Amino acid sequence: MTAKVLKDENEEFDGDIRRDPKQVHRRQRGKNLAVAGLVVAFVVIVYLVSIVKMSSGY
Repeated sequence: MTAKVLKDENEEFDGDIRRDPKQVHRRQRGKNLAVAGLVVAFVVIVYLVSIVKMSSGY
């Protein structure tokens, strides 16, 4: 076997973007940031609604 064949067998990345660990990590980080943004937006909306409810006297 040549060195190139051995290198190809041990290589983690096979050209498929779905299996590239860096791309998977980057995509997952994007999803996590999107979910975190939605959670923060929800908390802000609940906080603002509660402030408006308390200030209106009902």
